Amino acid sequence: MTLADYSFGAFAFLNTARLLGYFPQIVRVHRDSNGAKAVSVFTWLLFSAANIATVSYAMIVSHDAAMATIFALNTLGCLTIVGLTMWRRAGIRKTGADDGASNERIFGASTEKVPLRAKSQGPQILAEMADWLVVGLLRRSARSHRRRIPSAWTHEH
Repeated sequence: MTLADYSFGAFAFLNTARLLGYFPQIVRVHRDSNGAKAVSVFTWLLFSAANIATVSYAMIVSHDAAMATIFALNTLGCLTIVGLTMWRRAGIRKTGADDGASNERIFGASTEKVPLRAKSQGPQILAEMADWLVVGLLRRSARSHRRRIPSAWTHEH
């Protein structure tokens, strides 16, 4: 094999494996009760734009449907994270309660605290699907690791 073959193999493998890398981020966004403040929407939009540019290149210049498909799926993963993050932030904004701190600075305003309301759970169906997928991948990974364990160890675990 040539260096170009190894390079293409690494490129194909890593960009396909990258599809699995979105699921931990999706699960983290779903479970974050603070509106996913640590997620940079700009960064994920930039990743999406780069993936779209690569899809365009793959279709127009190299006529490579497999490459276009992989990068289209990567775009979908990035935009899913953007959408979930925005959904979480919108849900927090709509249901977030005022803790009364801002009213203390207004002359004559009440300092009574407003009770908290229930926070949005975000897109529950997508979150359950992501949880199901992550758990399934972890189970498959555990099964594949058990097969590699020497038989003398299997009765202990």
